[in-house]
Order: sequence, then C-alpha cells, then structure tokens
Amino acid sequence: MAGFVELWTHRDELLEDYYNCFRSAEQSRYVEFRAAVKLQSCYRGWNVRRHIKHLNSCATVVQKWYRGHKGRRFYRKLVEQHLFEKRMSYYHRMATQIQKTWRGYYSRRYVYNFYAYKNYLQGVQQTNRIVTDQLSTYHSRVQQQLETERKRREEEKLEDEARRTHYLLSTAVLPGIYNSPRASHTDEREERLRRSRPRSHERLMLVEGGETIHLPPLVPTVQGPFRSPNDVQIQKNKPLEPTLRVATDFYCVQKAQAAIQDAEWVGRVQEIEFLPFSRTQHHYEPLLHTKSRFGRPAYGTLHFRETSLPTGRPRKPFTTVVPSIPVFDQLNKTY
Repeated sequence: MAGFVELWTHRDELLEDYYNCFRSAEQSRYVEFRAAVKLQSCYRGWNVRRHIKHLNSCATVVQKWYRGHKGRRFYRKLVEQHLFEKRMSYYHRMATQIQKTWRGYYSRRYVYNFYAYKNYLQGVQQTNRIVTDQLSTYHSRVQQQLETERKRREEEKLEDEARRTHYLLSTAVLPGIYNSPRASHTDEREERLRRSRPRSHERLMLVEGGETIHLPPLVPTVQGPFRSPNDVQIQKNKPLEPTLRVATDFYCVQKAQAAIQDAEWVGRVQEIEFLPFSRTQHHYEPLLHTKSRFGRPAYGTLHFRETSLPTGRPRKPFTTVVPSIPVFDQLNKTY
C-alpha cells in the first residue's frame, strides 16, 4: 500500500518520463526500421545470390555430365554409321565385282558369242547378196517397163502428131514437105503419114504437157425464161415458214393470263377470305380442292395459330381381338 501511495504521489513524473521515452522511441523508430530493412535486404540478397550460385554450379555439373553423355552417344552412333557405310561400300564393291564377272561371262557365252556372231554375220552377208540380186533384177525389170512405157508414149505421140498433120501427106499431083524430089530415099515421117489415118472431127482440148483430151458433147439448152428442173423441185419441197402473226395462236393472250394465274396460285401461301372495300357485295367463293369436310384442310385455309393439332395417335388404347392362350398365361406371357 505504501508503494502504491508513493507511485501515486509521483504519477506526474512517471507519466512525463513515459511520454518522453515513448517520444524518443517514436523518433528513432523509422531510423531503426530502415537500418533493419537494410540489414535484412543485404543478408537476404547475399543468401539468395549464394543459393543461385550453388544452383548454377549444380546445373552446370548436371549439364556437363548430360552433354558429355549425349556427345559420347552421338559419337558412338556416328562411328557405327560410318562403320556401317564402310561395310556396305565394301559389300557393294564386292557385289559389283561379282556381277561384273558374271555378266561378262554370260555376255561372252550367250549374248555376244563370237562364233555365233560370226555365223550370224555370214548369214546376213548371204541374205544381203540374195536381196541385192533380187533388187537388181527388180530394178532392171522396172527400168525395162519404164523404157517400154516411154517408147510407147513416144510412139503414140508421133502417131497422134501424124494423124493431126495428115494433110501434109504427098499426093500423086503434089509431093509433101517430107517427100523431097531430091532425096535418094523416102523420109521416115512420110512413111508414118502414109501408115496413119487422118483424125476425125472431134472436140479436143490441149492441156499442159502436149496431151489432148476429149471434151464432153454439147447439150442443147432450153431457150426462154424457164427454170431448171432442180430449182422447181427444191421450190416444191420447200418447208412452210409462216410469219409470227400466222404462227401465233388467236387465244394466246387468254392462255398467257391463265398461266400467270396458275403460277400465282401455286406460289400463294394462304387462302383466307379477303374482300376489298370496293367489292363488298360479292361473296368470296373458295376453290373446290381447298375446301372439304373430309380431313384437315390445307395450311392457311382456316387460321394460322392452331392449338388443337392432331397427334396421329388413337384416343383409346389398342385392344386385342384374339383371346390369350392359356399356356402363355401360365408362363406369364400373352399372345
């Protein structure tokens, strides 16, 4: 009790001391807080950097070992691949050598056999001699035929020339131009004129090459303003080509209007009673095929919002007409 009284007597001093301590603590609180934050940040930074350095060193060791293992495995694969390629190259080279030897033997033995090829060449030479003889014989025969044909044409040409100039033949009164009185022998052309017969009066035409051809006989033409029979036949068999006015139906306008009305009826959505104000005295008459007492009318003839649509199912459940079989009733089944 005495201690409490002593404290109570010095309460003002205690409160002043408490407020002074609290004020000094508040004044140094921010400085101490910044110092503590600085120390903590330095320590935490050092600790994190040490941990990251340790992790980096561990990762470097792991990567080093893994990369070494991977490189050794890749190098082992390269060595195996190189060894395989060398072996395959050696095998191919040996196979090529075997194939070369065998193909050379087979070619020399069966394909390019010297003795067989020599016999073949001898046969070809003999065949060539035979063919050459046949060709020379054929050539001589063809040349002979051409020469004969040429001589025949020349003879025909001379014969035609003699017939054409038969009027130059010598007579008993006047010698011809080829029968000279000073000549010791008769001229060949004079003999040819004597052997040939004069040409009859025929229609001839001279073409290129000195040859003459016979012209067709002259057909007498009909004099006057007459058409040829072919033109008359074409005119008789010519099809009719009526004009648009003649080919068009007389009732084409009415038919077109009826077709337009049919097209409008097909595209019409509804068929309700709609009467304009100007024609209220006429009652609307629906079409026959849109109104019937049998079945439901077409869509749009009654109204748009129908609520009592038929579901397609009967109202009463299905009942069997044939009675059940007693044996099935015993087995808890019905027919």
